[in-house]
Amino acid sequence: MRSSILIMTIFLLLTACKKELDIENITDSNYIKTHEIQVTNDDQLTLNGEVISGDVTEWGFVLNTIGLSPFVGSDEKISVNTSTAPNFHNGPFTGKLDATYPDVTYAIRAYGIIKGQVYYGKTVRYTTPARGSWKRMNNFPGPPRKFAVSFAVNGKGYMGCGYNSSGNLKDFWEYDPSTDKWTQLANYPGPIMNSGFSFVIGNKAYVGGGAIQTPPYNNGLAFSEFYEFDPVTKIWTRLADIPYAWPYIAPGIYGAFAFSVGGFGFMGGGSITWQQRNAYIFKYDPRANHWEEYSLLPKNFRNDVIFFYYGASFVVDDVAYVGTGFTESNFDGKNNTFYSWNYQTKEWKYIIELPGPKVAFGIGTTNSGVGYMGTGEQSNDLYQFKPSLTGSPWKQVSHNSDHYGCIGGISFTIGNKTYIGLGDAVLPNMHEANRIYEFTHTR
Repeated sequence: MRSSILIMTIFLLLTACKKELDIENITDSNYIKTHEIQVTNDDQLTLNGEVISGDVTEWGFVLNTIGLSPFVGSDEKISVNTSTAPNFHNGPFTGKLDATYPDVTYAIRAYGIIKGQVYYGKTVRYTTPARGSWKRMNNFPGPPRKFAVSFAVNGKGYMGCGYNSSGNLKDFWEYDPSTDKWTQLANYPGPIMNSGFSFVIGNKAYVGGGAIQTPPYNNGLAFSEFYEFDPVTKIWTRLADIPYAWPYIAPGIYGAFAFSVGGFGFMGGGSITWQQRNAYIFKYDPRANHWEEYSLLPKNFRNDVIFFYYGASFVVDDVAYVGTGFTESNFDGKNNTFYSWNYQTKEWKYIIELPGPKVAFGIGTTNSGVGYMGTGEQSNDLYQFKPSLTGSPWKQVSHNSDHYGCIGGISFTIGNKTYIGLGDAVLPNMHEANRIYEFTHTR
């Protein structure tokens, strides 16, 4: 009987201790404190804790993203800054967290192990803010398509040409963001094509190149025609043809990236024929109506040219950034290689790779002074690029409500709003290819 009473007494004491520990797990204990989180450099978080008293053998932070108070042993630990660690008796300590992903709520608290027992501070929570908001716009009213050309000039968006199951297209359309309406214009005067390129210099747009067959694996004929578009008069003017890419004698190019900087237009990468990739950047001078073979594309550690076939590009602070696409002469070299290029010195610099899966057929654009790149094959993500950030310059943007990603889609930016859509939907249950989304940059 006495043994039974003793066992029951021990059980009740252990239960009471457990309850006491449970209480300390969700409130500030007498030994460990969690102080407020500091936010620096966008989403770089400084975590602050303190050992009040006790002979600690381990200390740090523990976190999760499920909203509940985290525990050692079941949730992620964050190591502390040893320069601010306590001296095994008391003192403050800090930790770092790169809270890159937007719209995530972190539950974080400090902990310390004292004589084998884990003590916790209070749980603090931090939700990473979005980098922009998504809005679905009216569907594009014309035929669905992929590999169209697109650009924005004078506050309007433009899109045309491309390819669908009926073949190539040459219709051209104007988008008014103030009314969310598309208006069909006169057809593109060049050859019926897909996978052309475009850039804008001043208040004029320039469109050229392209291919006649189904992209991207069995194109055979590339075009060299090049046109200027005046958004005021809606008139197309034929300009100097794209030059041959030495040593190839085949004219024309398709699947190239293009951008403008310093008052010049640049076009590079892409393909000349089905098996011949373009290894150069061509420069266009609108004042002289003249093209020149300007710069070689970058090379990898094997001294092989990075071709950027169906890659993407954008410009930030007069520096061009180019990446993704098929980077080898065959279709096996698709990756997230990413380089900067100075148009004045012609110098290429390797930048940390684009996060996420390896992609081709994505989009690149500049919005509010930062670059954006993403979507494309196997991806519905969009990433923001800030050259000024320490650590990784890439930050993921919140998904839009439909998790929309597209292959060979269009994009153009007007103010702090980027419009993305058309193309082949990445998700198998999205067969509608006429969707248009507005992404508004917020930070």
